[in-house]
Amino acid sequence: METCSCVHPVDSSRSLYFASDFPHLVKNMWTRIISKQELNLPEGTIKLDHWRAVLDNESGKGIKAELTLSKDHLQPTNFQKMKVRLAMQAKRVAVCTEHYRALGDSRLKDAEPTIEFIR
Repeated sequence: METCSCVHPVDSSRSLYFASDFPHLVKNMWTRIISKQELNLPEGTIKLDHWRAVLDNESGKGIKAELTLSKDHLQPTNFQKMKVRLAMQAKRVAVCTEHYRALGDSRLKDAEPTIEFIR
């Protein structure tokens, strides 16, 4: 495993080590997707439009396949962007995305990278 460190800027005999926790990494990536509308990875492009398509398919239905996805996940306020919970909930829609793509939603035809990312 690689060590994430650098030389201490004031004391070169010491190192600074960096650590991050998974939920906050997800939140930071989610905030990036929201602000830029997409995230380019080697596996493909993750698009916010794929979440919008799922939300559109779910709106107005009495019984929903994805109960947690809401407008707050896709258009969060500045305060909501700080919540790890919203980012983690938005990451749970892979099955719904596959379902609506199988039903023929053309907005999801290129959603494979998004599905793999949110699994």
